[in-house]
Amino acid sequence: MHVMPTALFVLLWSSGAIFSRWGLNHASPFVFLALRFTVALVLLALLGRGPRGWLPERGTRARVAGTGLLLVGGYSNAYFLAMDHGLTPGALATVLGVQPIATLVLQERRFPLGRLAGLLLALAGLALV
Repeated sequence: MHVMPTALFVLLWSSGAIFSRWGLNHASPFVFLALRFTVALVLLALLGRGPRGWLPERGTRARVAGTGLLLVGGYSNAYFLAMDHGLTPGALATVLGVQPIATLVLQERRFPLGRLAGLLLALAGLALV
């Protein structure tokens, strides 16, 4: 079981808004994002060089990189610009937390019991924020 990588991911992801707010106090959103993505690129390049070969096949790398640039880059730009314009990390977390819940409610016609329980758990977690 991969408990440690999962726990590390949750810790890093959940503390992102706090450290982003701190970083924006010292740099513009685009400088901060450039630094953040440079560090991520170096770490991922090192992981890709490992014996497990975590990189996708050569033919799909450009598509994966382009998709990541559009999705993660666009999301990160909007996220950092919102914080730079005064949106608090708590308010931003609430807005982002509603997004998957709203998607589920708007897209699903039926709510099986397991999915409904997950939705209620997500709403409870969002209420705690």
